[in-house]
Amino acid sequence: MDDSSTQSKINLSTALPCPRNVAIFTYQPLDASGSLRLLKVQPDTLDGFLQIELEEITDSTPYHCLSYMWGDQTTRFPIRLNGQAAHVGKNLYNFLKVAKRRFPGEAFWIDSLCINQADDHEKSSQVQRMGSIYRDATDVIIWFG
Repeated sequence: MDDSSTQSKINLSTALPCPRNVAIFTYQPLDASGSLRLLKVQPDTLDGFLQIELEEITDSTPYHCLSYMWGDQTTRFPIRLNGQAAHVGKNLYNFLKVAKRRFPGEAFWIDSLCINQADDHEKSSQVQRMGSIYRDATDVIIWFG
């Protein structure tokens, strides 16, 4: 496999700017077939960006699932994902701001960030597991925006 099939960069073509000198987030392939990524919203960075920590897990870490409408993806909002530049749509951005206040330090599974959307193999594998991902969650949060 070449690097383009295992690592993907977030599309920045329709994004609001991130600060200079910040690397663009690159997904690393999942190590184990039963693993998944979870995220936690951290306190904002000094420059005011939402800070998200994304981590691969294979154990029974408790987490919330988010079910939400992706909405319009033409305008993207900058965040820091593991300290690197990334962008999310407006609806998810608004949820992440609320999650930072209401669920500090708690883990989430959010498909658009926890699945490498540019890797068809990973996306297919994770989509097949979505039933168990939602079933194993502590709860499912439905967000309309």
